[in-house]
Amino acid sequence: MISVYEAVQSGAKERRLAQAVLSEYFRDKQVVYPINPFQMLTDFGIPFVFRAFKDKNIEGMYLPSQDDVDIPVVAINIKRPITRQRYTAAHELCHYVKDNKNSCVCSSSSLNSIEKYADNFAAELLMPYSEMKRQISIYEENGFVSFSNVLTIADFFGVSFKSCLNRMAYTYGRIEGDIESAELSKRATKYAADKKREALGHKNVVLFEQLIDALEPWLKLTSSDFIKAKYSGSYVFNDSRLEGVNLEKAKVFEIVTDIRLHGTKSSYCIEKYKDEVAVAGHALMYEYLLGLSEDTTVDIFTLVKLHKRLYSCAPYPDFGGSFRRSDSLVIGSKFETVPSNRISAEILELNSVVKHILDSSGSVLLGKYIKMIAQLHHKLTVIHPFGDGNGRATRAFLNLLLIKRRILPIYIRVEEKDEYLDALSFADNNEYDNLFIVIYKALIRAQAELSEAPPL
Repeated sequence: MISVYEAVQSGAKERRLAQAVLSEYFRDKQVVYPINPFQMLTDFGIPFVFRAFKDKNIEGMYLPSQDDVDIPVVAINIKRPITRQRYTAAHELCHYVKDNKNSCVCSSSSLNSIEKYADNFAAELLMPYSEMKRQISIYEENGFVSFSNVLTIADFFGVSFKSCLNRMAYTYGRIEGDIESAELSKRATKYAADKKREALGHKNVVLFEQLIDALEPWLKLTSSDFIKAKYSGSYVFNDSRLEGVNLEKAKVFEIVTDIRLHGTKSSYCIEKYKDEVAVAGHALMYEYLLGLSEDTTVDIFTLVKLHKRLYSCAPYPDFGGSFRRSDSLVIGSKFETVPSNRISAEILELNSVVKHILDSSGSVLLGKYIKMIAQLHHKLTVIHPFGDGNGRATRAFLNLLLIKRRILPIYIRVEEKDEYLDALSFADNNEYDNLFIVIYKALIRAQAELSEAPPL
């Protein structure tokens, strides 16, 4: 096997360069599928960020280092499916290996030979030739692979159905019938692979988890002042809207800014209107959360402190931090909340869970860490410890556990409310994948929003 350097210098074909990259990257280790192109970028020291490009055709960008102290950067379209984002990551890796001195804006409609090479490299990297042949030998019947088996193989490699189908048809000649480009595309559309995946209960949790694990170095929380200035308003606005507070965004940002400047002396802390008071308390809760020092001890009862801050501006502030004294019903849920006389015991039992999560922080990958805090978040929603404000307080506690790992906090956009509530509903039946993905996506969006400008 030739080296990557030799492959680049000799102008090797896409397959040979991909094989050289995989050989050097894995060395004597066994290749694990699906291959993680995001981790490859990270391991090569290439930061990658997500962007909502104005040009809808742009899939990604590669920006080379400008000098010896600079580093290259990759940008990926945040609006694309995870399978497409993986393909883009592999595509940009090709630019780093082969075209590392040139900036590349990568469009889905480009006919540029450099872009076509990178596309083919990505296919060869994610679906290596020899492994694809092995998969074909498992699933082919009478020399052909059915569409349903193409879907199975696509899931194995972590790629889209269409990219796997095209490779199966044009590289290996294993698709029966008319494979003229336009006709094959029609056949693929009619097959409706995404609906079939959904019907089979297939999720992309593994792919998102790989992404989050690789993204951790670029998710680090570097300045709480920056978060407060740029992010808290969006957080409080969306989180309040989830709970039915209907103030305009400009008003919420005004309250959050005033709280940041004046704290409990803000005029909004004595506002007579319910929504303003709710937002002021929400902002104070996040001021407290983001102001905690790194060595602050956190346990399950920190949740009580957060709830107390949430209601610190309310007409009856003693309500804050107090467990409910009557049984309640959460409308639309499939579970019964814990009886009020069991709340203290149930909360106390979760203290060991919180301790385990924090103790594990340095030894588990970020994707696993998020799974642990997502399951804790769901358990807290089932306990429903407070008379009101459970959602806001428990989501703040989830963020606290992210911050303790020096990871950016997240928020659920009001447009994602149904997806979030549905995910919690699935979790009621011990089906957590949807909830994991909701949190993974929120974390990716946080990285996109907070990396748009340098810290203030």
